[in-house]
Amino acid sequence: MLAEYFQSPIRIEEIRGCPAGRMLEEFARELHQAGYAQLTARRHLRAAEHLVHWTGGRDIPVLALEERFIKEFSQHLNLCQCPGYGRSHRLELENGVREYQVFEDGSRYDCENGDTWTAQEWDEYQIEVGADTQDEDEDA
Repeated sequence: MLAEYFQSPIRIEEIRGCPAGRMLEEFARELHQAGYAQLTARRHLRAAEHLVHWTGGRDIPVLALEERFIKEFSQHLNLCQCPGYGRSHRLELENGVREYQVFEDGSRYDCENGDTWTAQEWDEYQIEVGADTQDEDEDA
């Protein structure tokens, strides 16, 4: 599925060969099935790949991503000098990491009517109905 987002066979093999290559391949499949635009999906994949690189250097199991690690990664972006990874477009990087976390742990929002939604589905629904997607606490 990585071939949907990257043209270079060398680049695809680099991703597949990294410690979480299989998970990144599955993440690409999930992004494709969810209908993400090619550019957005590629950015999410790059963000996830950067996160995998960063966690590997700290002996953090990529399957045990807790909120504190996501916050630490976000702080890491302030001074990031990881070879081959950038820190520009910080919000996009953080969004990509969040989507990867949702994918990885299967997080879903449980609704009152018994439905479950992914973060993307919930955001799309909120936009569709014209709801304010920010938490009320953030406005205070």
